[in-house]
Amino acid sequence: MEGGDQEDEHLYRTAYAGVGPAKAPSFKDVAREFMKGLLEMSVEFGRGCRDVVRQSLVTEDSFLVKNFGKDSYIGRKIKVPYDNTLRKFKFFSEYLVPEDKNPLHAWSVILFVFFLALAVLSVSIEHDTAIPVAKKVYIHPPSADRIMLPDGRYMAYREQGVSGDRARFTMITPHSFLSSRLAGIPGLKASLLEEFGVRLLTYDLPGFGESDPHPKRNLESSASDMLFLADALGVGDKFWVVGYSSGSLHAWAALKYIPDRLAGAAMFAPMVSPYDSLMNRAEKYGIWEKWTRKRKFLYFLARRFPRSLSFFYRRRFLSGKHGQIDQWLALTLGRRDRALIEDPVYEEFWQRDVEESIRQGNAKPFVEEAVLQVSNWGFSLADLKLQKKQKGNGILSMIKYLLSGSEEEYTGFLGPIHIWQGMDDRVVPPSMTDFVHRVLPGAAVHKLPYEGHFTYLYFCDECHRQIFTTLFGTPQGPLNNTVEVEQTSFDDIEAQEEQRRAGNREQKWKEKPKPKPDTSSSAANTDNLINKVGGFSISEHNGQIWKPKSYGTVTGPTAVADVQAEKTTVDFSKILKPNLLENFNVDNSTYSHAQIRATFYPKFENEKSDQEIRTRMIEMVSKGLATLEVSLKHSGSLFMYAGNEGGAYAKNSFGNIYTAVGVFVLGRMFREAWGTKAGEKQAQFNDFIERNRMCISMELVTAVLGDHGQRPREDYAVVTAVTELGNGKPKFYSTPEVIAFCRKWRLPTNHIWLFSTRKSATSFFAAYDALCEEGTATSVCRALDEVADISVPGSKDHIKAQGEILEGLVARIVSHESSKHMEEVLKDHPPPPADGAGMDMGPSLREICAANRSDEQQQIKALLQNVGSSFCPDHSDWNADSHSRNADRSVLAKFLQAHPADYSTTKLQEMIRLMREKRFPAAFKCYHNFHKAESVSSDNLFYKMVVHVHSDSGFRRYQKEMRHKPGLWPLYRGFFVDINLFKANKERAAEIAKINNDLVGNVNNDSGSSTRDGLADEDANLMIKLKFLTYKLRTFLIRNGLSILFKDGPAAYKAYYLRQMKIWGTSPGKQRELSKMLDEWAVYIRRKCGNKQLSSSVYLSEAEPFLEQYAKRSPQNQALIGAAGNMVRTEDFLAIVEGGQDEEGDLATEREAEAASLSPSVKDTIQKNQGLIVFFPGIPGCAKSALCREILNAPGGLGDDRPVQSLMGDLIKGRYWPKVADERKRKPSSIILADKNAPNEEVWQQIENMCHSTRASAVPVIPDSEGTDSNPFSLDALAVFMFRVLQRVNHPGNLDKASPNAGYVLLMFYHLYEGKSRKYFEDELVERFGSLVKMPLLKPDRNPLPVPLRSVLEEGINLYDLHTRRHGRLESTKGSYAQEWVKWEKKLRDSMSAHSEYLNSIQVPFEFAVEQVLEQLRKVARGEYIIPSAEKRKLGSIVFAAVNLPIAEIQSLLNKLSGKNAVIEAFLKDKHMENMLKRAHVTLAHKRSHGVAAVANYGLYLHRQVPVELTALLFTDKMAAFEAQLGSVDGEKIVSKNQWPHITIWTGEGVAPKEANTLTQLHSEGKATRVEISPPITISGTLEFY
Repeated sequence: MEGGDQEDEHLYRTAYAGVGPAKAPSFKDVAREFMKGLLEMSVEFGRGCRDVVRQSLVTEDSFLVKNFGKDSYIGRKIKVPYDNTLRKFKFFSEYLVPEDKNPLHAWSVILFVFFLALAVLSVSIEHDTAIPVAKKVYIHPPSADRIMLPDGRYMAYREQGVSGDRARFTMITPHSFLSSRLAGIPGLKASLLEEFGVRLLTYDLPGFGESDPHPKRNLESSASDMLFLADALGVGDKFWVVGYSSGSLHAWAALKYIPDRLAGAAMFAPMVSPYDSLMNRAEKYGIWEKWTRKRKFLYFLARRFPRSLSFFYRRRFLSGKHGQIDQWLALTLGRRDRALIEDPVYEEFWQRDVEESIRQGNAKPFVEEAVLQVSNWGFSLADLKLQKKQKGNGILSMIKYLLSGSEEEYTGFLGPIHIWQGMDDRVVPPSMTDFVHRVLPGAAVHKLPYEGHFTYLYFCDECHRQIFTTLFGTPQGPLNNTVEVEQTSFDDIEAQEEQRRAGNREQKWKEKPKPKPDTSSSAANTDNLINKVGGFSISEHNGQIWKPKSYGTVTGPTAVADVQAEKTTVDFSKILKPNLLENFNVDNSTYSHAQIRATFYPKFENEKSDQEIRTRMIEMVSKGLATLEVSLKHSGSLFMYAGNEGGAYAKNSFGNIYTAVGVFVLGRMFREAWGTKAGEKQAQFNDFIERNRMCISMELVTAVLGDHGQRPREDYAVVTAVTELGNGKPKFYSTPEVIAFCRKWRLPTNHIWLFSTRKSATSFFAAYDALCEEGTATSVCRALDEVADISVPGSKDHIKAQGEILEGLVARIVSHESSKHMEEVLKDHPPPPADGAGMDMGPSLREICAANRSDEQQQIKALLQNVGSSFCPDHSDWNADSHSRNADRSVLAKFLQAHPADYSTTKLQEMIRLMREKRFPAAFKCYHNFHKAESVSSDNLFYKMVVHVHSDSGFRRYQKEMRHKPGLWPLYRGFFVDINLFKANKERAAEIAKINNDLVGNVNNDSGSSTRDGLADEDANLMIKLKFLTYKLRTFLIRNGLSILFKDGPAAYKAYYLRQMKIWGTSPGKQRELSKMLDEWAVYIRRKCGNKQLSSSVYLSEAEPFLEQYAKRSPQNQALIGAAGNMVRTEDFLAIVEGGQDEEGDLATEREAEAASLSPSVKDTIQKNQGLIVFFPGIPGCAKSALCREILNAPGGLGDDRPVQSLMGDLIKGRYWPKVADERKRKPSSIILADKNAPNEEVWQQIENMCHSTRASAVPVIPDSEGTDSNPFSLDALAVFMFRVLQRVNHPGNLDKASPNAGYVLLMFYHLYEGKSRKYFEDELVERFGSLVKMPLLKPDRNPLPVPLRSVLEEGINLYDLHTRRHGRLESTKGSYAQEWVKWEKKLRDSMSAHSEYLNSIQVPFEFAVEQVLEQLRKVARGEYIIPSAEKRKLGSIVFAAVNLPIAEIQSLLNKLSGKNAVIEAFLKDKHMENMLKRAHVTLAHKRSHGVAAVANYGLYLHRQVPVELTALLFTDKMAAFEAQLGSVDGEKIVSKNQWPHITIWTGEGVAPKEANTLTQLHSEGKATRVEISPPITISGTLEFY
C-alpha cells in the first residue's frame, strides 16, 4: 500500500474507534476562543451602547454636541488625528461593510466592556458543556473510485447516469462548501439522466472526502484537476460544468483556464467574492445586508485572519456531532429553505454528505475553501466576457501586427452560461447574480420567484427536468453505439470487463494525445463554406442591410417556357446518414444561422369583436391619424409560397396534400392570367421571389380539402400578404403595395374597402351590425360599396367563385396616407387582362383528385406533374414515401447552444428560449431540408423548423412579453425557419462577431413593417374579425356540433348551440328561429345516420339539402339560411389526407378538437359523478383562503355528498396546477377549492384543459367590484385588498405587513388584469366556464375613497408603469426607482393606517359574503344555476335608425295640450296614455324599406342628441301621432328617409304602428283630425339603432 493510503487507513481506524479526528482544546485554542468571543461581544455591546448614547447624549441640541461636536472648536482641532485613527483601523471596515463604515463606533467601547467580556468568557470556558445532539458523526468505510493525478495525489469521484460510450452529454460538478462528491445534484433521478443521455461526474475537492489535499491549492489548480479527471475518464468531447453556491468558484475557474474543453456552464446561486472590486455600492449593499453578523465576521476572518477559522470549524462541523447547516455556517434561511432542511429526506442526505466531507478531520481544506471565496482569484469575471484581444503597445507591436496580417483575435468564453437564481435566496443573495449579469451580459439568467438557496436544485424532479430541457432541449436518450462496438475488438471488451469485475477502482491519469490539425481543409475553404450558408454572405454586407426589390418582373435572360429541365438526381442518403447529427458536437467553433423562410401576419391579442377597439378605430380615423381598411374573409386555409427552393407551406406544415393543392392552384392561375406565356412567367416569378427572399401568402379556397362554410364553385386563391424576408425581420407590404405587386404578376387580389372619414367608418360598423345576422355576399358588398370612400373589387367575384355565404370581414387600421397611395396604385396599375381565358387548361384540380384515389402520395404526384416543371421542378419536399422528413429533436437544442451567425439568428434564439422558458403552448418541429442536400457535410447541416403555436393564448401571452421587452420580434402565424449548423475557424468566428456588432444598429433601424404605411405598434395591431351568422350557422352550430350531437345527445347539443348564440349576442328573434331549425336538423340527421357520426369533411352533403328544403318554406326561413342548394358533390374528388391530419400537420383535426373541448362546459347542470373546481381570479387580499375555510366547515357542504377539499397554494411545493390535476385524477368526483390566485388566461386555459381531461366543471369566484374602464377592480377594491394584506401576520406566502414590497406585489397582480373592463372580464369567464360566482366586497352606500388615499394609489400605479416600462418585471428593490419605491411603500402604510376606520367601514360583513357565495355555489352544484349572458357587445342585428325621445316629456306635453284643447282632451279621455305610452321615437330609416346603407349612414350621429320640433298632433279613432321636424347636429341637418317624420303615440287594437304613416293622407281626405301646436315644442332625444 502506498504512503498516502497508509495514512488514510490510520485515519479510518481512528474514526471507527469512536475517537474522531478532533483533539482536546489546547491553550492556543482557548486563546483563539477568547479573542473570538471578545471581538463578537464587544462589537454587539458597542453597537447597543452607541445607540443609547446617540438617542440621549448626542442629540443636535445637547451640551456635548455643541461643545465637542465636529463643528465646534474642539472638534475642528481633533479632526486630523481622528481621521488618521480611522485610516489605521480601516481594515476593520471589511467586517462592518456595509452597515457601519466607521470602526471607531465599535472600537471606542471595546475597552469599556473588556473586563466584562473576560469574566463572561472565563465562566463560559470553565463551565461550557456540549449541547446534547441526538446523532454523532459516523465515518463510513472508503468506497470511492479514485484516479491518480500527475503530481501523485489521488482524486475521488462518483459517476452517475449513462456510461461514457453512451453519453450524449457529460456534466462535471465540483461540490460546494461542507459537501462532497455524494451531493452532485441532490435527488436527481437516474431515469432522467437516462432519458437525456447524460453522464454526471462529481468529485471530492482536495482534502475533502477521499481526495488527497493539495499543498498549494488555488483556482487554477482546481481547473487543472477538473481537466485531468475528464481526460482520465475518457471524456473526449466537450463537457458541461455545473457550479452550485460556493462550488461555482471552481466552475468560474474552468471557464477561465480550460474554456476550449467546455460546452457550457450551468450555475445555481453562483458565489463570487463579496469584496470584488467591480461591484458597485448598491450591489455590495444588496449582498451584505442579507447576511447575519456572524457570517460577515467569518468573511472578515477569512480575509484577514484565516488561521482563526479552524477554531470555529472544530467547534461546529468538525466537533464529531451533527447539526444544522444554518447554525454551522451562520446562515439566514427563507421560509421555504427552512422547511426543506427540516424535511427528513434532506436531513438524511445532508448528514451523509457532511460525514463524507469531513472524513479526514482536517480543518485546513475548509479554511482554504473559505479563503478562495474572499481572496484574489488571479482573474476577474470580466475576463470571461467575449471581447477583442488587446494588442501590445508601441511601434514594434504595431509593425508586427501589420506584417503578420492576422485577423482580430477575441478572448473570453464563447459558450452558453445559464444561471438559476432563487429570488428568496438569503445565502447567495440575488444581488450577487445581478452583479454577475452586469459583468457578463451574455449569460442567460433564470430568476426563480419565491425559491430559496436549496429549494430549486434539491429534490425537485420537475425542476431537474426544466434544467435539463433548458440545457439540452428535447430528451433524445443515450447514444446508439453500434458502430463503436463493431470497431472494438472482442479481446479489448473482455479485458475491460474483467478489469471492472476485479474492482480496480484506481486508474492512472494519462495525458490525452492532442489531435493533429486537419490539413485537408484550409481557412479559405472554411470561409467559402460560411459565405454560402443559406445566402448569408459576410463579404457582401459591408455593414449594409438587404433592401427590397421592385414589384416588376425580372430582367435578364428569359426563362424557358414550360420546358422540362434536366435535373441531377439528389442523393438524400447524405442527409439521412445515421449519426450525422449525433456526431455534430456543439463547441466554441459551432455557429447557427437561421433565416425566416415563410410567415404570415402576427396574431394580435385584440383580434376579437370588441366595442372598445371599434371606438379607438373611429377615433383615429376622425382625427386623420389612420384609415380603416376592410377586406373580405374567404372561407379557405392559409397557403404560403416562397419560390421553388424556398418551398410551399400550409399553416403549420409542408410537403403534404395541402401544399400540393396550393401549388397546383397557383400554377393554374398563372395559366389563366398569362396564357401561352405562363411557363416563362412562372420561371421569372420563382426567380424573382427567391432572389429577393420574398413570401406570398394566400387564402386557398377549394372543395377538395373538405367542407368549410360553403362549398366553393371554383378552386382558387387570393393573395392576402406579400412579405420581404431579407436577412432580418420580415416586412409586410401595405395593401396598395400588395395590389401593385399582384397586378404586375397578374395574381388574384381580394376585395378591399377604405374608410377615411368619421362618417364612412361609423357607417361601416353600422352596416355590419345591420347585416351580421342575415348578410350574404351580395347584400354585404353592395352596402359597403355605398358607404366606403374607396372600393377596390377583387380579382375573384366571391358570389361566382365561392357563393353567397360569406364568412366575414377583416377590419384593420392602416396609415392615413393609404387612400392616397391606393389611388396612385389604381391609376398606375390597371386591372390586368386574362390571356388564358378560353384556353384549354388541361385537367382541373377536382378531375385530377378524382382520377387518383389510391392514396395521398398518388394524388400529390399527379398534381405536381400537372403543374409544370418551370413552376415546380423540385418535388423533394413531397417525397415522404422514399425518405423521412423528421429530424432528430436535438436540432433545436444544438441550434440554441450554438453561437448565432447574425443578428436575425440572435433574435430568433431569443424568441424560442423565451417561449420554452415560459412554457408557451407551442412546438418547435424540425425537419431535414432536402433543398440543401448537396451542401450537407459533417460540419454543415441544414434543417427546416416549424414554430407551431397550439392555441391563441400563446399569442396573447407573447404579446404581453413584447410589451415588457420591446426588442422582441413578433410571433408570426405560419412560421417557418431555415436553420444551418456549421463550424467556423477562430479567425472567421471573430469576423462574424465583429460584423454582427456593426449590423445590429442597422438591422434595428431597418426592420418592421413597410414604412410608407407604418403606424405605432399599439395602433398597427388594431384588428377586428367580423363574422356573419349564416356562416357561423354552418360551421359552428352544425359542423362543430356534430360530435356533441352524436356523443351526448340532442339535449347537450341544444345547450351547446344556445350557449354559442348567447356568446355571439344573437337577437332573441333569431335565437328562436335558429333553435327551431336546429332541433329539426338534429332529428333529421340522427334518423338518417343512426349512431354513426357524420364526417365533418363532407357534412354539407347532408346539411345543404336539408337547409335548401327548410329555406323554401318561407321568406323568413330563406333570410335565416342565407343561401342553400349549391350542391357540389365532393365525395368523388375529395383529397386523401392520411392519418386524419389537417393543415396543422401532425395534430388532430382542429374542428373536431374544438367541438370536443366545448362539450364539458355546455351542460347546464353538473353531473353527480363529475367533479367541481372552485377557483379564484382575484388579487391577494380578496379573502379567498378565509372563504375556503368557511366552505370546508359549512354544515352540509355544498348540498350533496361529494367530498370537499382545499389546496392552499402557499403550502404546495412545485407547480400548483399540476398538483390540482393529480388530485382530480385521484378523486374524480370531489369538489376542489383551488386556494390560489388565478389571474390570467394562461391559468384559465390550464383549468379548462383539466376540466376536459378529467370530466369536471369549473366555477370562478370573483370579488364583486365596479371596476374601471381598463381594469375589473376599482381603486376602492384595491385599497381594501392592500389594507387586508398589510394587516396580516406570519402569512404562509410571506406577503404580509413584514413584506417590504407588499404594495408593489399587489400592484403587479392588479396590472395582470389591465386592459379588461369589468364587463369584458366577467363575460370572458362566463364564456369559458359557463358560470360565475360573485363574492360581495364593498357596501353600495359607502362614502367615496378619500382623496389622500386615492392619490397614494394613483401615485403607485404611475410609479409601477414607469418601473415596468424601463425594467420590465425587475423587483422594486432594484432599478432606478428603488428609492422611490421605498418612499411609496412607507407612504402607503401611513395612509392605510390613517384611513383604517374608513377601510373597515366600507367592507360588507365577511359572514354575509360567505353566505352569498355558499348560496350561489349550492345552486351550481344542484344544477339550478342560470348561465348569465356573456354578450361582449349587445348590438344584435340592426333593423332601423331612430331618434329616441323621453317618455316623460311626451306625456307632459300631452297633458298640457289636453288642458288647453277640448278636442284633444276628448280624444285622450279613455286612452289611458300613462299606461299605453311605452316608448316614443322618430324613425329615420328602415333596413327593409330604405336599404342597409341608408340606415348605416346615421352611424356618424350614433348616441348624439338631436333636437326634434313637434308641430302638430294628428289622430283618428284608430291611431295618433305627432308631426316632427328634425334639427341639426354639428351644423348638419338630420334628414329622415320617411316622407312624413312623425312620432306614433297610440294605435288601436289590431293596428300596426306603421299605419300611422297614412295619417297625412287621411287628413287630406277629411278622415283625420289635425291640431296645430303653436308655438312648436322642441324635445331632444338620442339617435340610436334598433
